[in-house]
Amino acid sequence: MSDKLKGVWVEGRLWENKDFLLVEKHLLQKIHDLDNEHGCTAMNAWFAEFLGISKSRVSQLISKFKKDKLVSVKLKFEGKQVVGRVVNVLKGGVLLIKGGVLSANRPLSYTKHPPLAGSEESNIILLNNTISNLRESKKALTQENKNLLDQIKNLTAANLELKNKSEAQKEEPKSS
Repeated sequence: MSDKLKGVWVEGRLWENKDFLLVEKHLLQKIHDLDNEHGCTAMNAWFAEFLGISKSRVSQLISKFKKDKLVSVKLKFEGKQVVGRVVNVLKGGVLLIKGGVLSANRPLSYTKHPPLAGSEESNIILLNNTISNLRESKKALTQENKNLLDQIKNLTAANLELKNKSEAQKEEPKSS
């Protein structure tokens, strides 16, 4: 028996749905197929290679599915670093498509490398990055300000000590 792929199965209601492009149908069905008790943990690079599209296009489509409430996406973090993701098909996703109920907005046209600049997702990511950078800058400035205040206090104390020594020397009686 051969290990080669002999076909791809796509749920009939999803296949017949005219609101989805072929690549969207394949991606949504593949997420559904991989959604087990731990959810679908496949990375964008894997989907991109499987479907012959870019990783950014996969990200765009999963974000669209999330916005349309077809899937949920949970990110796994180590500190502030994203180290993984779990995608689950929601009951409003393929499962409702099986029942024949689905309405979705017409997606972006398929292109292998769609423009990402200006998309809602890229604007949100840009805004989140800007906010994060501002918070980090504020923390750094706050620490720098504390350091400068400590230096001013130390210099003020040293200056006061020198002033007191100078006044003490002026008041010492001169011996002849």
